[in-house]
Amino acid sequence: MLVYLSQFDSPDENYRQFQTLSSFHRGVLDSEATSIICDGFLRTFEYQEIPELLKLIIKKLRINGELVIKDLDIDLVSRHILDQRVDLATINEICKGSSKSLLLCETVEGLLSGLEITAKQFDENTMTFIIKARRVQ
Repeated sequence: MLVYLSQFDSPDENYRQFQTLSSFHRGVLDSEATSIICDGFLRTFEYQEIPELLKLIIKKLRINGELVIKDLDIDLVSRHILDQRVDLATINEICKGSSKSLLLCETVEGLLSGLEITAKQFDENTMTFIIKARRVQ
C-alpha cells in the first residue's frame, strides 16, 4: 500500500491519501504500507506529540518500506527572514493553515529510530527539508 499523509492533494493517484491521523490509523494495518509520504503532515500536530506520531507512522510501514518526510524547516525560514529574502506576507502564506509546530530537520531525524536514513535534502526556495528513510527493523 502506498500512503500519502497530507492536507495537500496527492500528486500521485497511486497513493491513498489520508488527511487525519484517525483515518490513517483505521485505514492502514500495522506493517501494511510499502511507502508513506508525510507532506507537511507533522507540523499539523503539537511539537510534543510528534515523537509518538512518528512511532505510529513507522509501525504502519513494512520492513524495507520507505518513509519520506517533507516539512518546513524553521532554520531555513529564519535565515530567509534575517537575510530579508522573503517578506512577512510570503511567510504567512507558507505557514498558514493548521501549523501547530515548528520543526528542524535534525530533530525529526533524531526521532526516526528503527529507520536507516537514505537521503536528506533541503530546498531553499520552499524552505523545506526532505528526509528519506527505510525501515530496517
